Amino acid sequence: MRYNAPMKRCRRYIFNSLPVVSLLLLLAISSAGCQHSAIDSDTSVTAGQNTSSSRTTIEWKAAVPEGALARIGTPAFRRRSSMRPLRFSADNKHVQFTGYSLKIHNVAISDGEIVKTLDLGKHLQGLGLKFMASSVRYSENLEMIVVFTRRSRIVFIKIADPGKIYWEMPFDRNAMDGAIFRFSHDGRYALLMGKSSMLWDITLKKQTAIPISRRRPSPSIIGAPGLRNLDWSYDNKSIALLSSKLGDYTCEILDIATGKITKTIRWTGTRGQGQTGIAFLRDNKHVVNFGDQVDVWDIQKEKKIKVLEGRYAEGMMYRPHHRIVQSPDGQFLATYGTGLHIWDAKSFSKVKTLPSPGGTRVTGGTRVMFSHDSKMLLVQGRHRTHIIRVSDGKHLTPTAGHTRMTYRVQFSRDNRALISSNRGEIFTWDARNGEPRHALKATRDGTGVNPEFVNRQWPQLSPDGNDLIILHGNGRILRWDLETGKLAETKLFPNSNKSIFAFSPDGKRFAQVHRVGKKIEVWSVKDRNKIHEFDFPAPESFLKRYIHGIFDKLVFSPDGRYLTAKTAWYKLVIWDLATGEMKLFERQDSVVDVSFSFDSSKLVTVEDLGSDGRFLLAWDLETLKQIGKCKIDRSSSALACAPDTNLAAASTKWGQVDIIDLDTSKKIHSFKKHDAIILGLAFSHDGKRLASISEDTTIIIWDMAPVLRELSRGQDKK
Repeated sequence: MRYNAPMKRCRRYIFNSLPVVSLLLLLAISSAGCQHSAIDSDTSVTAGQNTSSSRTTIEWKAAVPEGALARIGTPAFRRRSSMRPLRFSADNKHVQFTGYSLKIHNVAISDGEIVKTLDLGKHLQGLGLKFMASSVRYSENLEMIVVFTRRSRIVFIKIADPGKIYWEMPFDRNAMDGAIFRFSHDGRYALLMGKSSMLWDITLKKQTAIPISRRRPSPSIIGAPGLRNLDWSYDNKSIALLSSKLGDYTCEILDIATGKITKTIRWTGTRGQGQTGIAFLRDNKHVVNFGDQVDVWDIQKEKKIKVLEGRYAEGMMYRPHHRIVQSPDGQFLATYGTGLHIWDAKSFSKVKTLPSPGGTRVTGGTRVMFSHDSKMLLVQGRHRTHIIRVSDGKHLTPTAGHTRMTYRVQFSRDNRALISSNRGEIFTWDARNGEPRHALKATRDGTGVNPEFVNRQWPQLSPDGNDLIILHGNGRILRWDLETGKLAETKLFPNSNKSIFAFSPDGKRFAQVHRVGKKIEVWSVKDRNKIHEFDFPAPESFLKRYIHGIFDKLVFSPDGRYLTAKTAWYKLVIWDLATGEMKLFERQDSVVDVSFSFDSSKLVTVEDLGSDGRFLLAWDLETLKQIGKCKIDRSSSALACAPDTNLAAASTKWGQVDIIDLDTSKKIHSFKKHDAIILGLAFSHDGKRLASISEDTTIIIWDMAPVLRELSRGQDKK
């Protein structure tokens, strides 16, 4: 049984019931007599769990993909937009994920690998259905899906036979405006509650009108009256409807047989977030409301009998968004808000408190579910997914690594270490085997790296290559020793009120940009004398619009002669440091990323050319004339140029890295194993390795040797 609050509302599209999809998708418990999902994997997992034992042993070892030297992290258990958990598999060895691609993945708990995939989107398109991905709903036991098509049809399809329509009928699309759709727990019934309410008996293929109408409140009006959420009882006889008006809440119990309200529970909550969910317990005698707090109510007495989690209090940094889930055996409840607590489902007394998952702040998108044997809890937050053993609170998923999306990855100058960083975390890894070395995380007490002022460009390698240079939130400049992991303050910059900076390749100069302003300065590292100062001709309106600075990237050419800066509105400015001349790269706000070829003769950009798509373009640095063009994936956003060959690497949306020969503007090789969008790329300084980091925070180190051999053979033939 799974309870979850609605996601943010969407008014325009057919599927204003999308806010409750998170509740529907994440129901993870099937009843004892329920058949298991058609996609339960029969793949054996040698390092998985023993379901006959009360203790689970899992060894996390990320499989190294073909063509790679190492992989860091476990992909499926890092939060990303394309992967959301649906349920545990029948054998409790896998978690079944889905996403906007309408693929259901069986992911092994033992190593985070996808072992089986069902492409629902492909089957639905084969049936000729026209629909949006947000219009697909899953039953709790993952046996049935329903599709609201653009041609005003409602279509039920069995997941066991996705190539065949089980039941369809005409449907008024306007009925979805402000409505909530929900399957019953056993998947036999489906309910649409809105301005016109309908009940479907899926087994008998029967449709019945419900003489009760409730609609969602207007998202543009705070405290607007309307239906917040609903839940089925486990005997399919009743439905709990949670409504609110200006902080006053009402839970109505709707009898399915008569279509009448039999019980009404009222209470006063808080305005704003308030209570966002309602759920039946398995005894069908109690309901639980959750959101700002978690309360248990006796339905017959219409009386509150227990407060499991309290409200937001002064001094709390964040307003808690509580979640609650009941174990399949009905013995326990788990609440997650101010902590992860286990409660007795009969006495409602607290049994234990488990270690709270790190990097999983409770928000509207937080998901919690029990395994079928009630021995494990899955908690998915904004940045990562944890699987926790209930008996002792042990985290069965790895806790090392980044807890949020990471855009920056780079090699140390000796190529022995790999550095990955985001706005609040910096990690170093052994570049040979991916083993973790040191970590530095942001803290709110001023002792760490403040995430407010650490952007994608930070950190940078020091001129000697032994340290990382990091900007602290209070204006200090810090040096982080790569070998020892020790942090120390440095006086490298004469003025630390900067947002980004870059060292020249020879380490003798550095360029820096004021955090607020349009001035770029070039300084000498040795004596800290200012060498150049450039003012960018940006209107004052841009300074007000881009309050964190009008530049978001600085890049030196390999020979140190040129310095380019990319603006926040996708334009480029190039300075010739030998002459002090500034060149404004006149493109139509289309530059996504920029780099230089190894011999400093070419400027390389990734540009979005509108309806034509996205391209990797090469430009002559002297004349700024285009000399090469290669079409790449429309979602490509990461670019890196090799240090000793005319090769460039560009990312693609679905986890692929394309290697492009800049001399011929052709793709010569592709690496593919990431399961999410690639956000950052970097070549090692000897050009023998390529590192890529994706949205799921996993890093793969690729072996460039086969590519270089193929390139050498091609040159020999020429």
